[in-house]
Amino acid sequence: RFLQRNSAAFFLLAGWRGLRQPDKFAPQHGKRNHFGPVSPEIRTASGKPDLAVVSRVAELRRLIGQWKSEGLSIALVPTMGALHRGHTSLIEIAARAADATVVSIFVNPKQFGPNEDLISYPRDLNRDLETLKMSQARLVFAPTPADIYPDVFAT
Repeated sequence: RFLQRNSAAFFLLAGWRGLRQPDKFAPQHGKRNHFGPVSPEIRTASGKPDLAVVSRVAELRRLIGQWKSEGLSIALVPTMGALHRGHTSLIEIAARAADATVVSIFVNPKQFGPNEDLISYPRDLNRDLETLKMSQARLVFAPTPADIYPDVFAT
């Protein structure tokens, strides 16, 4: 159900081209894979890049701009945190579909109505980051509401 409700946005952002053709799960550029050379970064003993975490939009744009300038395709898996197997499954699909996978963790206060309890929504960023360290995610975007809705925000 999660995939059905969110797949349109995910696949659009991921540049998805093989929804019904599993043989097209490979990265679009073929020569790079999720663990391939992207940007200078610290690597763990396994060779997997460390997970980068940013909260500012400017830093996110800088990193994605750098990846785009290198010709990489980028997948976004948007979440509200409280990560579970469904999320990690989407991350696995994204990693097969793109060169770099970004996971956003943002509990959007605008998604909650007046009678819905935003305060009690589960949040445990440290647990989510531990889950993501074991995944193929390259970057986590974990902004605060102030980062997304600055004082000068207007629609």
